[in-house]
Amino acid sequence: MPFAIHSSLPPAHVQAGVFRPIHHESRYAYPLLIWLAGDADTRWPLTQIMPLLSVRNYVAIDASIVHEETLQESQCFSHAQFHDDSLTVDRCISTAFDQFNLRQDKVFLVGQDSGGEKAIQLAWQQPHRFAGVISINGGVPRNSNALCSLGTNHRELPLLLQHSSKAIHYSHERFCDDIRLCHTAGLPATFRHYRGERDDLSHILADCNRWLMDLVANNLVQ
Repeated sequence: MPFAIHSSLPPAHVQAGVFRPIHHESRYAYPLLIWLAGDADTRWPLTQIMPLLSVRNYVAIDASIVHEETLQESQCFSHAQFHDDSLTVDRCISTAFDQFNLRQDKVFLVGQDSGGEKAIQLAWQQPHRFAGVISINGGVPRNSNALCSLGTNHRELPLLLQHSSKAIHYSHERFCDDIRLCHTAGLPATFRHYRGERDDLSHILADCNRWLMDLVANNLVQ
C-alpha cells in the first residue's frame, strides 16, 4: 500500500525542480540534497517531500527534472551520456551551486525506491564527493561492479537505509540481507524499519532530517 501525502508546498518554492528554503538566507551556506525519485507508480515530488523533511534546512533539487532538461538538449550530448546518471548528478550540483550559497562538503544523495538504490550506487562511484546517502525503500546495489569497488573511502561514507512495511518493491527479507551485507563490508550504515503507527512518511522523513542534521553538525553517532 503506497503512502498518502497530504501536505504540499506552494509552487513558488519549487521552480524547475529546485527547492528554495523558506526564509532563505543568502549569507548562510546550505547543505544540498539531490533527490532521486522512484518508479512512476510510487514517485514523490519535492513539493510534497520537503514539507515533511524540512522547509528551512536545505536546498534540494529533483534529479528527474534535471535529467529531462538534459535530454531536451540532445545536440550537446551523446546518446550514451543521456543514460549516465552521474552526468545528471553533475548537472544538479552545478545548477544548484549557480543559484545558491551551498556547502561544498555537505552534498547528499537521497533516493526513494529504485532511486534509493541508484543513489547508493552513485555515491559509491565517487564516495569522496558526497557527505552521505539515504535510501528510502531501495536496496543496496548487488551488481558486481558496485560491490567490487568497495574500499576504504566507502567505509567513511555514511549511509541511512530505511524500510517501510508498506514498501512495494523492497521486501523485508531483502532489507535484512542488506543489513548483513553492510555489516560484513564494514560500512558505516544506519538502519531504520517502520511498522505500525510509525510506518508513515512523516516519521520516515523526520528521521531523515535528524540524521542529515547530525551529519551537517558533524556529530553523527552510529
